[in-house]
Amino acid sequence: MINEKTADSIWSVKPGIPGLETSLPLLLTMVNEGRLAIGDLVRLTARKPAEIFSLYDDGFLKEGYNANITVVDMHRNGRIDVDKFYSKAKYSPFDKWQVKGMPVKTFVNGRLVMDEGEVVAEAGVGRILRSRVLQ
Repeated sequence: MINEKTADSIWSVKPGIPGLETSLPLLLTMVNEGRLAIGDLVRLTARKPAEIFSLYDDGFLKEGYNANITVVDMHRNGRIDVDKFYSKAKYSPFDKWQVKGMPVKTFVNGRLVMDEGEVVAEAGVGRILRSRVLQ
């Protein structure tokens, strides 16, 4: 929350910024600008995290793997708007930025959970993924 970013001492400020709702549109914009290859985006956001956390049935579109898929429209223009965030963090250094490339549908275990920017699934559809390395 934004109040965690203000304090009398810099050492009391919580580090970091929210990125859940901004990362993909910002990265898709970089793909559209030719600054990032789409294959690298997939590797960095799906394959590599699954590998790092030893999630052996995630990270690829493959038979027998979890059907966790985000469908994107590479040509859709959008604008980052903190007032529309689902997360409790209603701030971002990217607020009001124009982006090109937007997620349009998200499936978790093959079930539609986000459609055209709106959450359409009930809470509890997903599951907590625990790294096999940490168990």
